Amino acid sequence: MNNRNMSQKGDPLGVGGYEQFRRAARTHREDLVVRLGAEVGLRPAEMTRVRPADVTTTEDHHFLTVRDGDGASREAYLPPGVEHDVRKFADGDDEPLFSVSARRLQMLVREVAERAGETDPRLADISARDLRRRFAAGLLSGGGPVPGVCALGGGGRLGRPRPPLGAPGGGGGRPARGGGRGAAGAA
Repeated sequence: MNNRNMSQKGDPLGVGGYEQFRRAARTHREDLVVRLGAEVGLRPAEMTRVRPADVTTTEDHHFLTVRDGDGASREAYLPPGVEHDVRKFADGDDEPLFSVSARRLQMLVREVAERAGETDPRLADISARDLRRRFAAGLLSGGGPVPGVCALGGGGRLGRPRPPLGAPGGGGGRPARGGGRGAAGAA
């Protein structure tokens, strides 16, 4: 078991694993999808609606207006490096960054995971949901309150964190379908 890559409880990648995962991205688009999930906490469906015009800057901080399919929105903090990548990748202010479906963005993450798994097998099963778990774990380990983390992540739909891959009880297994609640209600 390698604990060096598991710096935050509930982070399925860990610091070293996340950097290794990012290096497996072959294109700017793949890297941006990974970063929007892991560093901003976006779901693939939300990523399909992101436009550069949705980025606002207040003093030295960047924020992204994240719209859901019902027209509601929330503000998400956009780290400077991710904001730079959004501007670099964009074709225009009013056009969505990604002209593909949410399912295709999930597939891109899967392709990156397969390549990352060639050098570190524990990364082969990382999903877009795991990237959001990394985002949530970072906020929680920094002392963020659970309700605040859920609000930042989009209304409490972050799911229950699972143990990091390779951690005791983690086993690398996938959570049960149906919101990740599994046996929690059975106890």
